[in-house]
Amino acid sequence: MILLCLRVVVVCWSLQRTELVELRALINSGEVAAAVGTRARIVLWYAEGRLKRTSRGWAGVSRPTVDLWLGRYAAEGAAGLFGQRPGGSREQVPARIGRGCWR
Repeated sequence: MILLCLRVVVVCWSLQRTELVELRALINSGEVAAAVGTRARIVLWYAEGRLKRTSRGWAGVSRPTVDLWLGRYAAEGAAGLFGQRPGGSREQVPARIGRGCWR
């Protein structure tokens, strides 16, 4: 007989009622990007005690992405869930060169 014991540690956040209302408003808003709603869902799921791997699967993102948004929410609140693009500018050709080519 083999006995397998797994120990799972779940860390939950305790969100204030105002934070819950704010996150739910982001999820249901038609005025914010869908990505922001997904980030808010990740935070809510974690606060409800869901495992990160479960949230990752539901949201369709990687585990590091879950950690990224949980960290930003912890540091900045709901404002941390908005439009911070990774990396530098997406402009491929400097504006002064690009403008000259298309005229």
